Amino acid sequence: MPLVTCLFLCFALFTAPAIGQGDPIMPLDQVERGMECEGRSVFRGTAIETFEVEILDVVPPNGGTPAGILFRASGPALGDTGLGFGFSGSPIYCPDGEGVQRNIGAVALSVDDYGNDVAIATPIEDVIDRPRAETARRAGRRGGSVTSQPLMVSGVGSIVRSRLFAAARRHGIQLLNAPATSSQVPTGTDLQPGSAVAAALSSGDIGLNGIGTVAYRDGSRIWAFGHPFEAVGRRSLLLQGAFVHAVIGNPNPPGFDGLGTYKLASAGDVAGVVDFDGNWAISGLLGPPPATIPLEVLARDASEAEIPVSSSLVADESPLNHPSGFPALSLVTSIAVSDQALNVLGSGAGSSYGRLCMQITLRERNNRPLMFCNRYAGAAAFPFGPAFAMADDAANAASLVESFERSLLHVEGVRVALELTEGSRFVKLRGASGPRSARQGDTIRIGLRVQEPRAEVRRLSFRMRVPGSVKPGVRKLRLTGAAADGGGGGFFDEAFFFGGDFDDFGSQKPPTTVKQLAERVAATHRYDGIRGTFRRRSSDDRELEEIFGADPSSAGRKLFRHPTLRIGGKATLRIRVRPAAG
Repeated sequence: MPLVTCLFLCFALFTAPAIGQGDPIMPLDQVERGMECEGRSVFRGTAIETFEVEILDVVPPNGGTPAGILFRASGPALGDTGLGFGFSGSPIYCPDGEGVQRNIGAVALSVDDYGNDVAIATPIEDVIDRPRAETARRAGRRGGSVTSQPLMVSGVGSIVRSRLFAAARRHGIQLLNAPATSSQVPTGTDLQPGSAVAAALSSGDIGLNGIGTVAYRDGSRIWAFGHPFEAVGRRSLLLQGAFVHAVIGNPNPPGFDGLGTYKLASAGDVAGVVDFDGNWAISGLLGPPPATIPLEVLARDASEAEIPVSSSLVADESPLNHPSGFPALSLVTSIAVSDQALNVLGSGAGSSYGRLCMQITLRERNNRPLMFCNRYAGAAAFPFGPAFAMADDAANAASLVESFERSLLHVEGVRVALELTEGSRFVKLRGASGPRSARQGDTIRIGLRVQEPRAEVRRLSFRMRVPGSVKPGVRKLRLTGAAADGGGGGFFDEAFFFGGDFDDFGSQKPPTTVKQLAERVAATHRYDGIRGTFRRRSSDDRELEEIFGADPSSAGRKLFRHPTLRIGGKATLRIRVRPAAG
C-alpha cells in the first residue's frame, strides 16, 4: 500500500490572474508545528462548516517529493468519520501574529491511518501557483486515466449500473452512485473556499463527475482539490456546484477495505468551466459553461407510449485534442441508450425486439446528419441482449466521431430514437427445401421451416436467382441466418480500457475525410437476414466455396430478410446446377 494516496478525484484549470482579491495567504515558511487552525468544508447540503486542525509537521520539498503540511483533523463536524474522498481541496486557515486568519493550503493526501484523521495538505502557494508549461505534464492523446480516483455517476438504473460498475472494477476503476442528477439538487453558482464542487465529463440526466472542495478564490477564478486530476494541462470540463448528502464513514484507509471515508454527493448547478489540470490543483472560471455536445435519447414501446427523454450535456474537449483520451461522448451514449431501452421495457427481458436510429449532426455536413438504423431481436436465453446491443452500436458510432483527427469537427448534437417491445421475434431454421435442379440464372423458390422455442414449426418461402457464375454440377446451397442479439455491454469495458488511445480500428483504417466518417457511421447498420453460399467438393474432399463474387470468408450473398422475424441458425440443401439455356 503506498505511503500516501489521493483522497479525492481532482480536476484542474488554467490559472492566470495574480492573487489580489482572494483570502490572505500564509507562505509555507511561516507555518509551524503546533499551530491550532481550522478547516472549511461541506458536510451536508451546501453549507460550509469548520473543523479543527492541528499542524503536526511541515515537510519541505525534497527532490521529486513536493512540500506538504502534515495535520490532524478533529471536531464535532467530522464526528468519527475522518477525512476522505470529496474533502480534497478543503482550505485550512491559521492565525498569523496579529490574529488574522490566513489560508495555508488545501487538504490533499491521506497517510493511510486508521480513522482517517491525519492527512497532508498542499501548501497554498503550490495550489495557486501559475502553472508553467514545463512543469504541467502534457499527456496529449495518450494521457493517464481519468478514473484514477472515484467518479460519481448519476441517473443510471440498477441493471445498467451493475454492468457499468463491474466493467470499471475489472480495470481498477472505482465508481460511486450519486443519489441525484444535476436538475434535482440546486447548489447555486457562487462557489467559495470550502464549497463542494464537481468537475464533470457530463451533466444532466447522465452525470459523470469528480467531487472535491474549493481551495481558493480570486475574483471569478477558483482553485480546487490539492492535487491534480491527470496533470494534462488545458481542459474544458463542466464546473458545477455539489450537494453533499452525507459523509460515509469508514475508519479503514482507502484501498485497505473499500473506499475508506467519502462524501456521498451529487453535482448541481453548472457554475463555469474547468480549464486547467495542473500539478497541484485544478482551476476554473465562474461564469459561462464550456463547449458541450447535447445528447438526447428518446424511447417508446410498441404502443408508442414514450418515457421521458434522457437529455445530457457532454464536455467537448475535441478542440484540445482530447487531452486525457477518455471517450466521454461514447461512454455517456452507451449508458443513456441502454438505460432508456430497459426503462421502456420495464425489465431486462431477452425476448424483446425493436429498432434504433441514431443521428449525429455536424456543422461540416450542412445539416445532413451522420446516421444509421438497425433492427434488434433477442432471445430468452440472453437477458438484456437487445438493450445492450443497441447501446454498443450507438457508442461505436459516437466513438468514430471522437477518433476523427484529420480536422476539427463541430458536433451540434447527438440524437438517438429507439423502440423496444417485449415479445419473441426470433426463430431458428429447422430445415430448407428447393428444386432438385436448376439452370444457371434461373429464379427458384426456397422453402424454410422455422420455429420459436417450444412452438409449432412455421413455413416460409422466398425466391432467389441461381448465379450464372456457379459451375454446373451438384452443389450445396448453405443458408446462414442472423444470431439473436445477446450479450452486449462490451463498450463499457472498452471505455475503461481506453489507455488514452483512440486509434484502435482493428484491421480497418481510420476515416480520413468527413465523407468517409459518414460512410463508417452508416456501416454500423447490419443486415439481419439470411445469406447464402454455393459449395462443392474438390477432388481431395476439401470443401471449396463459390460465394456469389463475395469474399470467401463472408457468409455469402444477401438472400432473404423477413419483415418482422429474425431468423437464426443454418440449413443446407443440394441442387444440381445445369448450364444456362442456349
